[in-house]
Amino acid sequence: DETAPAKPVKAAKPRAKGASAPGSAAPAVSGVTAAAPAAALSPDGAAGRVMFNDKCSHCHGTDGFSPVRERDVRFLKARYNDKWVDSATITIKNGRPDAGMPVWKDILKEPELQQVLSFLTSIQK
Repeated sequence: DETAPAKPVKAAKPRAKGASAPGSAAPAVSGVTAAAPAAALSPDGAAGRVMFNDKCSHCHGTDGFSPVRERDVRFLKARYNDKWVDSATITIKNGRPDAGMPVWKDILKEPELQQVLSFLTSIQK
């Protein structure tokens, strides 16, 4: 028989408390994951999540989780209270060139902006 011998399997290393499992999409901090499962989102929220992760996650992190508190968009409601949607809309449309955020008003159509806002609504803490 020409079968190769089995390779030894390495034991998994213990993870730090609150760390995500390897390959998991949502990082955890103190046991809190970044976002609800995609199945729990509305169709607009799910589309907004895909768009957010495609266009925004390089700065704001996957599903809005960022270890840099100022970039973590899960806390917009906590920062801006009832005005957070207005603030997010203005910021997305006009960008923050001083902070490296591009202007999106000529790139995102209104329905796409609403999808991103729907996703952001779903992750507010």
